[in-house]
Amino acid sequence: MNITKQDRATASRQPTVSRNTSLGREFHRSATWEEGDTTVTVTVIAFVTGIRARRNPDGSVTLLDQVTRFDVLRKDEFVQPVERAVFLWDRERMAEDGTTVYDQEVDYSNEIGLYYQDTIEAAEEQCRIFVENLDFSAHFDPSAWK
Repeated sequence: MNITKQDRATASRQPTVSRNTSLGREFHRSATWEEGDTTVTVTVIAFVTGIRARRNPDGSVTLLDQVTRFDVLRKDEFVQPVERAVFLWDRERMAEDGTTVYDQEVDYSNEIGLYYQDTIEAAEEQCRIFVENLDFSAHFDPSAWK
């Protein structure tokens, strides 16, 4: 498949994928491939979520669970920002009977950061860099979608 379109600029917007757990802006990019009567588009959305964490008396940290924007933390707890990404795959193709078939797959990625950032702003910057540095021709193979 050949790339026919891809976003050049990284855009940010208010949370749409994970509204209650996203702690900041989303960064997104998309690309489209075509071959014959098949078109595949992937949209990558990177965002920051948080994990409730507790500082232990010995200085270690215990990661507890995912937080929402509405959670209230105890005095020994804090929010550890975590960068995540979602990959939305859309395919449009012709069936043997001549009708158009639409398929969609959603791939929820785990953490995309190499190490935890101290602030939400720093984690957002890592999301922006992740999306900006995507090489669609090297990192994605839409023809593998069966």
